[in-house]
Amino acid sequence: MRCFVLSQPKAGTYLCANLLEEFGLTNTCLHISDHDYQKYDLTDLTKCRENTGSFTHKKEFSKSLQMIKSNEFAVGHIRSGHKPIKALSKFKKIFLVRDAKEIQQSAERWKELSGRNVNEKSLLHVAEEMLPWENEEDVFVLPFRKMINKDRIYLDQLQIYLFGEIRVDSVRAMRAALERDSLTKSQIRK
Repeated sequence: MRCFVLSQPKAGTYLCANLLEEFGLTNTCLHISDHDYQKYDLTDLTKCRENTGSFTHKKEFSKSLQMIKSNEFAVGHIRSGHKPIKALSKFKKIFLVRDAKEIQQSAERWKELSGRNVNEKSLLHVAEEMLPWENEEDVFVLPFRKMINKDRIYLDQLQIYLFGEIRVDSVRAMRAALERDSLTKSQIRK
């Protein structure tokens, strides 16, 4: 099984990555876009945060997906459409969603924390263009609030979607995921 996290911007992309690691999947450290990918070194998150461009490599989406092996996952903010749906047809897909106002507030916090320029309008536009993933077959929709609130029912359902069974205590795994640092961890979760 290979997995891809389709995340609206600022909807808990790397929090979900932490959770999937707690569930036993291997993080490829890949953030894949339509025409490139970033492969981060999670042993030096400060360097990753300061210079994302140094981790960027040009490669088409479908070719980037070939780097994901069995029991591994990658993340990205991929808009719905015929090509990505076809390219991801053999993947388990998790779609992370968040309220638009919360996305905007999170982007403002990230801008302040990172000092990087964040185009909130662009983030909201991408988030809106991703919404059709909610209606696709074989896509597990995971609201940000269900993660952050450690909703056992949703988290157990996620494990069943991924593995056909519950392998670990979902709430304990989510607590551990929340405690771990990540590429864009919010200061309000520290």
